Amino acid sequence: MSFFGKNNTSIYGRFERKNGSYSCQLLFARSKILPKNTTTPRGELLAAVLNASTGHVVATALGDCHKSTIKLTDSQVALHWICGKRITLKSFLRNRVLEINRLCDSSLWRYVEGKNMVADIGTRKGVRISDITEGSSYIGGNPWMSGDEKYFPVFTVEQVKLDSKGLEDLKKEVRNIVVGSEASVFV
Repeated sequence: MSFFGKNNTSIYGRFERKNGSYSCQLLFARSKILPKNTTTPRGELLAAVLNASTGHVVATALGDCHKSTIKLTDSQVALHWICGKRITLKSFLRNRVLEINRLCDSSLWRYVEGKNMVADIGTRKGVRISDITEGSSYIGGNPWMSGDEKYFPVFTVEQVKLDSKGLEDLKKEVRNIVVGSEASVFV
């Protein structure tokens, strides 16, 4: 069997220090190998499922210590699938989106540019041991993760506008609904 690549998730914990800054630390990380012929947007959605399920387990384990969550994806298309209330997806994706929304509210999801996605550090081409050991951004999060949340470089689905390639990828997975003699797509 051939493999396409990996999807990764990393769960970070933050707490506010007495001086108003935040401590950020990797709590849990997980990767899965994707089958060959998995499209990039589908692979990113599978990473979001991995994030939702792993995050749910960690939040449950933390109990009352867990106060809030932000879910990040570096895929604009996957973000639109997850948050798209009026999109009718093909069964494979619909089932994954339902699983994500069963485990966490879609309003928690944000887009972050790939360069700011710490979950992918360990599987990037050219990664060195020092990139994933103590003192690295993989272990302690990116510097912005230790700051005030209002300055995070993340965007809601309403703030993310898909380019023509993103719209094409999104529409490939939308199921046409036939109503009477009209075919309509909800996007």
